[in-house]
Amino acid sequence: MRALFKLRLILCYVGIAASVVIHLMTIVFGGSVPSGVVFALHAGIIIFIPVALAERRHAGRRDAKNYRRAFWSASPLWLRNLTWGAFAYFVVVFLWYNLTPASSATRGNAVPPRLLVMFSAGWLSFYSVLAAGLHFQMRRGENTLRSPDESSTS
Repeated sequence: MRALFKLRLILCYVGIAASVVIHLMTIVFGGSVPSGVVFALHAGIIIFIPVALAERRHAGRRDAKNYRRAFWSASPLWLRNLTWGAFAYFVVVFLWYNLTPASSATRGNAVPPRLLVMFSAGWLSFYSVLAAGLHFQMRRGENTLRSPDESSTS
């Protein structure tokens, strides 16, 4: 099952890279990003559900301060910095999107570039937190796909 963790981690890294590419394409090309590529970022939900369920199951067993410390210490330093930087950047982009007037320079049914910038910044933050969660589970040796009965017998 460790291979499944590594596959999920690779998918998280691909999601991080795709978010950055979509973000840069939106900024450089002004929003002419294929909608299929943008929609592909939603595949992260497949990774999110098992990670979230496993973390929810274990978060209640520890006090919050030690849990946060253990969670972030399991991740590489570059991933911690990326996660916090992406979250701060998303907050800035979110405020910019919601507090500045929108331009009407969109082509047909195209998604406004400002929305794509905010969307890709949010997914960058999302995927980096997922990668941190997977690093934490791998360090802990947790198998998220076991049923509660199987995990108590091992």
